[in-house]
Amino acid sequence: MKNKLKKVFYYGFIILALIGSTVNLNPAIRIRESFGFDPMSLIVIISLFCLFKERKNKTVGNNKKVIIILGILLALMHLLGRGLYLFANLDFLLLRVGCFIKCLLKFCFYSYLYTNIVTFVYDFFDKQKSEDKKNIWLLSANKKAFLVRMLIMLVLYLPYFLREFPGAISTDSVVEMDQAFNSLGALENHHPVFHIYLIALTVRLGRAIFHSVNAGVAVYSIIQMLATTATFSYVISFLDKQKTSNAIKIISFVFFALYPPCAYYSFTMWKDIPFTLSMIFLTAQVIKMFVEKDYLDKKINVVKILFISLLVVLFRNNGIYVILLTFLSYLLFYKKNRKQTGFIFVFVLIFYLLFKGPVFTVLNIKDGPTREALSVPLQQIARVYVKKKDVISEKELETLHAYILNEDIEGSYTPLISDNIKNTFNEELFKQNKKDLAVLWLRLFAKEPVLYFESYFIGSMGYWYPEVYYWVVIDFYNQDEADSVGYVKQPLIKYEEIDEMKRMVNSRKIPVVSILFSTGFFFWMVLVLLGYVLYKKKNVLVFVFMPILTLWLTVSASPIWCEYRYIFAIFATFPLLLAVTLTQCKSKKS
Repeated sequence: MKNKLKKVFYYGFIILALIGSTVNLNPAIRIRESFGFDPMSLIVIISLFCLFKERKNKTVGNNKKVIIILGILLALMHLLGRGLYLFANLDFLLLRVGCFIKCLLKFCFYSYLYTNIVTFVYDFFDKQKSEDKKNIWLLSANKKAFLVRMLIMLVLYLPYFLREFPGAISTDSVVEMDQAFNSLGALENHHPVFHIYLIALTVRLGRAIFHSVNAGVAVYSIIQMLATTATFSYVISFLDKQKTSNAIKIISFVFFALYPPCAYYSFTMWKDIPFTLSMIFLTAQVIKMFVEKDYLDKKINVVKILFISLLVVLFRNNGIYVILLTFLSYLLFYKKNRKQTGFIFVFVLIFYLLFKGPVFTVLNIKDGPTREALSVPLQQIARVYVKKKDVISEKELETLHAYILNEDIEGSYTPLISDNIKNTFNEELFKQNKKDLAVLWLRLFAKEPVLYFESYFIGSMGYWYPEVYYWVVIDFYNQDEADSVGYVKQPLIKYEEIDEMKRMVNSRKIPVVSILFSTGFFFWMVLVLLGYVLYKKKNVLVFVFMPILTLWLTVSASPIWCEYRYIFAIFATFPLLLAVTLTQCKSKKS
């Protein structure tokens, strides 16, 4: 009788969950909706297997809590993201009791769905071999194999490069090139000056030899392509040395060789590319710190980590937060090697302060604008102004307009991108008086906390919700801007399939496949790996995820809701995280 009641409850919950799957979140229209052909169709397809097959998983044991918590977390992100993406507010959740019941049904469905999917994935992980007896030469750490992999990737990337010759640029690239050509004696650190100097060196070299800016851009592109393919090939060598299975090495190599953004980004003039390469090396070094015994006892290894950490700091302005937060977490929660990690933390901090202080002064470099770091609070203030202007007092309005010099906030405000608001921020006033802005922000938060949460979640949605569509690779550039630095796109081949590939990547209209270009989906996969580490009680491996998680935290507070290039590192480092998770979680070592 007891077993029958369990089955009745089990299948009753499944039916309730399925009903929840069809409920429409819109409080004003029909109750049902369909999933259509969005990338999340993949989740529904897998669920058909999970929902109707009663799994008696012997491996779950006492750590089932990890799976349940992860399933609930993914359900919350899916529910919240779906509602915000459709309606751009939280009314679907808070408007009335009926809306809340709808959301509750949805939540039941998603929680059950994701808990089953995570269970299925962890079952699959448990059954995988940690390493293979036979090694594949091409995927080995052999030096010749390293060069052959590089060559294969270069050959595969070459058609993309020739179609985009002399290299892909955007407005940011033009700004950096203009400074590299005309303002080296009076730079501004809005874009990292280290990257501007790198552009100046390579592009000026090409221009001096071949007497054209295009030739200089081509030199930069070729050097970056070599660095990118070498780094990707290094990842395969690293995986081989870590005794990773052939399956993971094959998947990783195929990913680097055939994943279109890897090819496009290898010759795109952005700071994000060398930054991503630096993040790959940093992640590899951190893995060695926690996997190889006494790794930090050798001074040369400390020097390696220091050098890579400085590159992370120099190539992106938020790199300092990645390094400091990562190593601070090691100092606070990991007792071993505190002397070495403390030295790295202090050294990088002192270097950063000296670089931004005396070095900037000597080189006549202005610090970048503060508005970038204030994108989130400025958007929150603007949202209250647009949605609930009547709650703002006259004095608060006066303060608001003093800091945001925009006469048409209501017309220019967009919840997805903060540029229209932050670009009118009064930097000079903020330098003189930070207190008034902070007080204004706190007062408006006390009055309209829901609008503040809406603003943050909408403005960061693409980094945690998979069903967000935004461009991935450059499919545009302003010729007038390009003319100002002498750049002209000159394709060397007519290969329309490449243009079609670009449109496919940016439009993400192919079901299931398109989710591979989703920043939110890859963040979910990182969470699944992190959960597996906890599930297998290999808690020390959590620290391996710190660089990419701290990067994600900083990017989620960026001016744009879903900028792929900002978080490209999460894609590029995923093979490393996958390999260390599966390899070390099967190791008998504590």
